[in-house]
Amino acid sequence: MRAHHVKTVGTTNHSLQAADLESCVLRLGSRLEPLRGAAVFLTGCTGFIGKWLVETLLCANDLLGLNCHLHLLTRSPQKFFQSMPHVADRDDLATVAGSLLDAPESVFPAMDYVVHGANLVVLPTQEWAADHCRLATLGTERLFRLAASRGCRAALLLSSGAVYGTQALAQSPPFAEEPQPLTERIHESVLYGETKRFTELFAVALGQQCNIRVSVARCFAFCGGHLPLNSPHALISFIKDACAGREICIRGDGLAQRSYMYGSDMAEWLLAMLVHGPHGQALNVGSEQAVSIGDLAQLVQKLHGGGRVRILNETVSANAPSVYLPDTKLTRATLRVKETVSLEQGLANTLEWFNNSDQA
Repeated sequence: MRAHHVKTVGTTNHSLQAADLESCVLRLGSRLEPLRGAAVFLTGCTGFIGKWLVETLLCANDLLGLNCHLHLLTRSPQKFFQSMPHVADRDDLATVAGSLLDAPESVFPAMDYVVHGANLVVLPTQEWAADHCRLATLGTERLFRLAASRGCRAALLLSSGAVYGTQALAQSPPFAEEPQPLTERIHESVLYGETKRFTELFAVALGQQCNIRVSVARCFAFCGGHLPLNSPHALISFIKDACAGREICIRGDGLAQRSYMYGSDMAEWLLAMLVHGPHGQALNVGSEQAVSIGDLAQLVQKLHGGGRVRILNETVSANAPSVYLPDTKLTRATLRVKETVSLEQGLANTLEWFNNSDQA
């Protein structure tokens, strides 16, 4: 079997550290046996989460001889392989060109397992909201119908902690209409979470109808190689500032609480859920190691060296919850998993990856 093309972060090909992938695979061990010889179909997996899953499964093929075959649906196979050239010549990874809404039925392969994470890139257009909802409904239904016809046994839906929304006061009857028109609820920060919540229910209902076990991963925030630099999130902003030698700027007051799970822990939890997650159960995937945005900036500055942290105290979006943290007790008990990488180590690995890749 061909050796897995994973190199150290001292390259410019965007590969992950072999040690991260191997430790994840070895922790999963025999729990991956159901994937032996199986076909796994992935949608919406060309970003951070998907790249970690792809690299981890390919590493499992090499370490455990799983002979698992991956099929990745993407609108641009060329763009994906440009970002992942070290996996381009693998015979256990193939791409399917197109989207769930327009790819011809004939291009969809046999699939034993499905990882469904398809989303539309957020665009500042009037069409985005309707198109996003269309993909969540019509795209999800088409995927499950096709998966059932091709022998799919189980599916993992990549949902989001955004389904929890922002904290609201409990309303007692009689119920009054919301003062804001619905047009104010179709912007990305609200619509994304609402659509994810509906997709969870729809996917589970389709799974029951199609005899496919469906588990739901409510993903929170992560760190590690492959983080997208075009993301508006605070950690990305801090990394870009640090790598460019600029002072690290915090727009708000730095008091908001967040957490960041490292990619290898995330991949372990998601793959355990794909293979063993209970049908219809939503499980949180994320870190319980809380950190304030201010302390996060200080930690990035400390690990990278140089520069300083400046708090701007500007007004920030009211839609951003002041606390965005998962409770993972149920996930840990159900899947027999735990966090193995500390926040500081995860951030150090992330900075090392960016410093030694051509994304920084």
